[in-house]
Amino acid sequence: MATALAGDARIDTELRSKIVDGDMGRKRKFTRGLTPPLALPLRGEGSSAPPSLHGKGVGGLGFSNSPTASCHSPEPKLTLRIIQLCLFALLAFGLVCACSGSLSQDSVSTGSQLSESVKAAPHDGDSPKTQERLESSCRMVKHALGETCVPAHPQRVVALVSNAVVNLLSLGVQPIGAVSNVPSFVLDKLKDVEILGYSEQVNLEKILLLKPDLILAQKWNAEPVYDKLSKIAPTVITDFRIGEWKEALALHAEALGMTDKAKQLMAQYDERIERFKAQMGERLKQTSVSLIGVYPEGIFIFFQNSFGGTILQDIGLPRPPAQVRDKSRLIGERISKELMRYGDGDVILAWSYSDTLATVRSARENLNRLKSDPLWLKLDAVEQGRVYQVEDHWTIGSPLTANLVLDDLFKYLIEERSKM
Repeated sequence: MATALAGDARIDTELRSKIVDGDMGRKRKFTRGLTPPLALPLRGEGSSAPPSLHGKGVGGLGFSNSPTASCHSPEPKLTLRIIQLCLFALLAFGLVCACSGSLSQDSVSTGSQLSESVKAAPHDGDSPKTQERLESSCRMVKHALGETCVPAHPQRVVALVSNAVVNLLSLGVQPIGAVSNVPSFVLDKLKDVEILGYSEQVNLEKILLLKPDLILAQKWNAEPVYDKLSKIAPTVITDFRIGEWKEALALHAEALGMTDKAKQLMAQYDERIERFKAQMGERLKQTSVSLIGVYPEGIFIFFQNSFGGTILQDIGLPRPPAQVRDKSRLIGERISKELMRYGDGDVILAWSYSDTLATVRSARENLNRLKSDPLWLKLDAVEQGRVYQVEDHWTIGSPLTANLVLDDLFKYLIEERSKM
């Protein structure tokens, strides 16, 4: 029984994330109050009632707060004193009113000037020069979900898919945030990087806190939240199969402004391919190479559309007939033990892999059990002692992992052969 393995390894999960609204400003209302002028409780005109002299009264000036108080008195000295004090109070009242009127006018003038200054202030979006500056500081990059203007030289990059992580490392760029489902050797290179969980679980809040200036993701995991990601930072989306690692590298490099660096890396890759072919000589066309991956779910054989398969194809190494699917976009297929013969070849390269730490042990245990299985022991490559266990860098494409794959091929097909 065989089960097909899709090239993008897509997993349907519900992404439940929400961006925190960045507009946390509160409107504040500012008021300016004025102290009312001093008011003396004067009695109405024509009153003849004498003022009360009991207590200090208003302002401690010897006046009563009683509404019956008056500024008129039959006593001449007292009357003169009262008149002087009344005149003083009226003068004070006039000064306070004048000051209040002046302050009020100043307040209105200031508010009007502030309003006019806001209207006169240029807005970035309305300024042609500013718009030109913004456009010249970024580059338009076409990707799977449209076209995005990205910074000329991004400095804070978040990678939400494993091939973006290894492509960044290949180009000498350390991401500020990355997913965790990457080959084991890659995790060792991400010790100072914020781990964002698995590709299937995009955490928008964590990404927002990192303040990235570029986000790299895959269509299958980012399309549902693409609009939200784009509000956090310019977002570039790939939609390539695992075997299309060169195309993914080209797009990631373009987004980073590092196309020349990517071309240089691929030129070095091509040089190593030619060197390997030269050293293999006549054996190149005579040595079929089988690729087997042991996962928690079972045993898989890998076709030429897989990452490792594309490298073997670039070299020109033949594959076992069961691992050749010219018109298929599938990268591999699960096989039962009864179909173990599909995994045979002149040489077998086998690895164990799991994209979660919890199941890594399970994959390794499956590989160890396979080594003692009677059907496995009957394979020609096993009987000839040409089975080599490799690491999980065979599972994800990039210049970095491609060179590790070539290291394995040089070691097991050339160096080991020379010892025989």
